[in-house]
Amino acid sequence: MKDLLVQELGVPAENITVWLDFEATKSMFENELPYVIRQLSPGDRFIFFYAGHGFFANGTNRLTTWDSHPGNLFGTTVSLEDVLLGPLKNQQGVSSLVFIDACAANLKTNLVQARDIISDLTRNEFEALVRSTDHSAAYFACSPSEKAYPSDSLKHGIWTFHLIKALRGEAEEAFHRDRWITGDSLRNYLTSAVPAFIRANTKIQGEQRPFAILSSNGVFGIHQVPSSDAPKPTLPTSTIKLGDSEPEDR
Repeated sequence: MKDLLVQELGVPAENITVWLDFEATKSMFENELPYVIRQLSPGDRFIFFYAGHGFFANGTNRLTTWDSHPGNLFGTTVSLEDVLLGPLKNQQGVSSLVFIDACAANLKTNLVQARDIISDLTRNEFEALVRSTDHSAAYFACSPSEKAYPSDSLKHGIWTFHLIKALRGEAEEAFHRDRWITGDSLRNYLTSAVPAFIRANTKIQGEQRPFAILSSNGVFGIHQVPSSDAPKPTLPTSTIKLGDSEPEDR
């Protein structure tokens, strides 16, 4: 994901923070993530990508961290509203892209003591973020009660593989027009490509249906993919809004 942001979207490497394994602690999420968001300015774009376990418990969506403990999941996980969504809602003029490759399936299967308190992520908190700004989008690897599946052949989660493929410009089905990837075109591509891959290339019996929650104020331009002989673009300094004067069906 970092390589994608640098090589394809032109994000300066120094603007990217990566937490892997033991770096992704509860303390880092609760202290560093809100701090980074508070430093954003109007016109900035914030991109958040998470791969792990996400669930709903005790009235809030939560994410596991490296130091989450199965005997105290609520006390050792982080509230998405506290560390991410709430701080983003307070940053006026900032556009955001949230990508969540997570589900509660493994937690509910492997942790007997958690079955009574855990369910899948709910949409309400994400919808509140999207309503609070003109340009926000939240993408999820699977719908509630489903599992987000990995693939040995892809060496990736199936959804994350197709997300990266789209943003690299390697899936023309993800283009809106003029080689633009928009909030809607990316959602539509992932919604169709992931189940199609599972049906054609795996023996998985369960369903995985990605979905997204998008703001509706105009077309949300995520990335314009250059032609193969064109230079890579840099990330725009302000939010791109396409087609303001075009008919709704465009």
